[in-house]
Amino acid sequence: MQATHILKPSEELLTAITQDKAFKYELLIREVEEASLQIAYMLQLYYSREKVSGVHVIPGSVKFEHLLNIRLKAGYRIEEFNACSAIDTLNQEQMILHIDCDIECKALHLSGEYWPEREPD
Repeated sequence: MQATHILKPSEELLTAITQDKAFKYELLIREVEEASLQIAYMLQLYYSREKVSGVHVIPGSVKFEHLLNIRLKAGYRIEEFNACSAIDTLNQEQMILHIDCDIECKALHLSGEYWPEREPD
């Protein structure tokens, strides 16, 4: 499985990306972190029993592979609480996110890592 989500970027970010401005990194990080709750919902698809929260961009991880293809590493918390089993855990995780910029539609297409699904027994 691979989770995806579409973000609506600001005109400022789209212009910075298409014109290859130096401040595009800061704008991208700001907009991804502003959408952290939406991205947490996307990442939640990978974790059936835990809660995802606290999504942030790992400093220095943003890489423009091509003008409109971006790769970054997101850090987040995985929380699990189960009173019956006396489980209360909090772990830090990271995942590489790929972002494809669609200039015509004014959208950022986010996709998480591909995790193969286990076949039923």
